Amino acid sequence: MENYFFVDFHHGGYFDNKGTYVGGDVAEWKCLSEMWGYFDVLKLVKKMKYPEVNEMWYNIDGSLKVLVDDKGAVEMEDWAKATGKGLLPAMDELLPGVEQRFCVRHLYSNFRKRFPGKQLKEMMWKAAKASYPQAWEKIMREIRPINEEAHKHLMRIPPRYWSKSRFSEHSKCDVLVNNMCETFNSVILGPRGKPIVTMLEEIRSYLMERWAKNRDKMSNLQPGEVLPNIKKKLNKQCELSRFWMCR
Repeated sequence: MENYFFVDFHHGGYFDNKGTYVGGDVAEWKCLSEMWGYFDVLKLVKKMKYPEVNEMWYNIDGSLKVLVDDKGAVEMEDWAKATGKGLLPAMDELLPGVEQRFCVRHLYSNFRKRFPGKQLKEMMWKAAKASYPQAWEKIMREIRPINEEAHKHLMRIPPRYWSKSRFSEHSKCDVLVNNMCETFNSVILGPRGKPIVTMLEEIRSYLMERWAKNRDKMSNLQPGEVLPNIKKKLNKQCELSRFWMCR
């Protein structure tokens, strides 16, 4: 699927003394990441029947900046995707009604560009891993006095996309990152450039070999035995259960 994001284009108005844009119209642009840069924005503006362009401004979290190069265009794209205005609308068109989530690792990658530091990193991941709403709200309250702008940034992203505390029970998977997709994508990097039949045959062979290896590993386990990684997680939760409280 192509990587789309959406940008609101305000035109035909003016800035008042307080820097607020007044009047005019708003057009929504559906933009393709592979065809997005300063000169691509300029072309889109000229298509809106503005042959002469003196200045272009863009808004990042309430801060107005002049668009002068590709760096600004990339910042616009990152902000659109980080605030949920990017790929999700396109996914909703392709797969209506299907639950969508953000990869927290990519979400943090955008977050740290504006809010670096180990403390904020740990608290953001703690909020993502919170398993019930009250725990998420408590962590978010702790972030606010440390950095209010970081708190506002995270609050603008609906937690149902990135925190376990708001994941629905319909999906039986609680992973926060898309490592599985990226690992598979790296495996098929070679076959992807081959003719379609050859590509599918190589992917089929890879999957069959992987399944066979996994079956061999499973054959060493006793019937009904809990898998090693799950056992580690259960033991960890058993240790943490000492600190649990009834609510």
